[in-house]
Amino acid sequence: MKKGLGGLILAVMLLVLAACGGTEEAPLVPLPPTNEIQTIMHDEREREYQLYIPEGSFEGAPLLIMMHGYTSSHLNLKQQSQMDAVAQEHGFVVAYLLGTETIGGPHWNADLTLSTVDDIGFVRTVIDHLTSTYNLSEENVFGSGFSNGAFMTYTIACQAPNLFKAIAPVAGLMSGATYESCENPEPMNILHIHGTGDLVVPIDGTMTLLGGFGGGPDVEGHFEFWQSAINGNPAQTSTPMDGITVVESINDTGMKVKHMYIDDFPHVWPLSPNPNELGMDPGIHASEEIWAFFSSFIS
Repeated sequence: MKKGLGGLILAVMLLVLAACGGTEEAPLVPLPPTNEIQTIMHDEREREYQLYIPEGSFEGAPLLIMMHGYTSSHLNLKQQSQMDAVAQEHGFVVAYLLGTETIGGPHWNADLTLSTVDDIGFVRTVIDHLTSTYNLSEENVFGSGFSNGAFMTYTIACQAPNLFKAIAPVAGLMSGATYESCENPEPMNILHIHGTGDLVVPIDGTMTLLGGFGGGPDVEGHFEFWQSAINGNPAQTSTPMDGITVVESINDTGMKVKHMYIDDFPHVWPLSPNPNELGMDPGIHASEEIWAFFSSFIS
């Protein structure tokens, strides 16, 4: 697909709808394309993120916040997820956030014992800055993350559910402290993607308690927890392709909890047909699946 075609199509559709409604709308304003590292102050600390605004995107575009795994970085997740290509096709903005240093490298404080950093406040600061600076849609902000970053999306869903309209954790669960404190969660649209062969964050919930990561339920427990939060209908299970199992529940207002399990897949961001470093093709392109899920909730 040509650069910016998705954003251009969206712009044309909005203009047509405005014309059909008989009212004149202000012309859509193009966003300045960028692919740069930016910094912002939070809690007297300079924090960093990589901002990607694709060509052909416009003011009012959705914003996707991406959070990396433990000891990794925003630049690694940018490369591993290939989310830029999906953003280019569909005209949304991506901010890859960098955690703070702790033992071993950068991390996210998803109710962990590794630090006392206010990462929820940092995420909020970035969202407020980007939506106001670039006039992005405040109603269409989404969050995704890998491993420790996925843990962070769940912590935000529990403690600051107003930040994201939907989340997509990949290969991550709720930390024990997040789970214990999340007694009456707000409903949240969730797409959870996980490999059944993940030995770093096993789907059975047996992750080490070191740092406070472990202690939460297994993936089935996660599904039931958030299904209850949205008051969802009975779970429906399907196998859309070999090696992939999908379990989902939807409520009467259209909110959804959806899990995708990849048979025998390890602790790697799933990209197909691009094999990971182990030479295994997961059968799905997680970034495309994530945006397809998020886009169904755009208002």
